Amino acid sequence: MNERHISLHRRADSALRSLRSSDQARVNRALEFLLHLGRTNDLRALKVTKLKTKGQDLYSCRATDRLRVLFTYDSAGDLSILDIVSHDAMKRYFSGGET
Repeated sequence: MNERHISLHRRADSALRSLRSSDQARVNRALEFLLHLGRTNDLRALKVTKLKTKGQDLYSCRATDRLRVLFTYDSAGDLSILDIVSHDAMKRYFSGGET
């Protein structure tokens, strides 16, 4: 069985480092869960939402009440973490994509 990998883009890394330690721990738990969760499994377990975008399959994962992790899957099924944003920002940029 292939081991899944995770890549953290610069923006996501910067956002993660700027969080309080308690929020960093919650985001890291969400990332670990995503890493071990197959794309075909029930993504609702971690409140994962497919966002309405053109062209790219983009997902949002609830890390805390306030924070969301934006990610994609590459062709090998590995996770690419694009950013960590507030829920309010998600609503502004992806209206209708997540409630």
